[in-house]
Amino acid sequence: MRDGEDLSEFERGSAITLPMIIVIAFILGIISLGFLFGREVPTPKPSLYGVYENKSNEPSTEEVALSQLPNRRKEVDAAIADIDFEKKNYQVVLDTTAGKITLDMWPDVAPGHCKNIIGLTKIGYYDGIIFHRVIKDFVCQVGCPLGNGTGGPGYTIDAEFNNKLHEAGVLSMARTSDPNSAGSQFFICLGRVPHLDKQYTVFGKTADDESLKNVLKFNSVKTGAGDRPVEEIKIKTAKVVETDK
Repeated sequence: MRDGEDLSEFERGSAITLPMIIVIAFILGIISLGFLFGREVPTPKPSLYGVYENKSNEPSTEEVALSQLPNRRKEVDAAIADIDFEKKNYQVVLDTTAGKITLDMWPDVAPGHCKNIIGLTKIGYYDGIIFHRVIKDFVCQVGCPLGNGTGGPGYTIDAEFNNKLHEAGVLSMARTSDPNSAGSQFFICLGRVPHLDKQYTVFGKTADDESLKNVLKFNSVKTGAGDRPVEEIKIKTAKVVETDK
């Protein structure tokens, strides 16, 4: 520095002190928090768990009803005793109030799930059951005997996660946060849902254009609380169709 020249504020070592740095950092922190809380929180990806929380010590109405549901395992086991995936192709046909939905089974990736839905269908389990949950571009869910998403057949089956993609028309199994908690509730995808891949067991898909068209009708269904359709949609009857390979 030449004689007569003065230091700028930033050149003076004494201009910025430690207390000033602490104050500046505190102010910047407050400003950052303001931006954070002012932002819109992203909408969580839809989940299929649907677990009901019971924070009281008394059993809820749903839990009481669930405990009274019969175990259908023996009936299902008897119904699938003659299933032969090596020699037969299997379809499940749902005659719904939204139209007929024919589903091809994929036993090559999930034989246990295919046997389960075939057996439940054969014993008439799905006849009269409503679609209790519909979310546009996500899924339509059905298979609860109580009609509220808490019921099942009285037993569970193990997960068979695979590499099949969750896309429009794909059949997959609902469960709780426990991977091995699937029972009778299943869902059909209403669009591509990548965050479900390898998290839920895919085991079939709509067999034809008519079936896919009827499934996609659910995207225009009006729903209320709990994503329940305002106007009831149900499976009138369900049947199994088997053909030789």
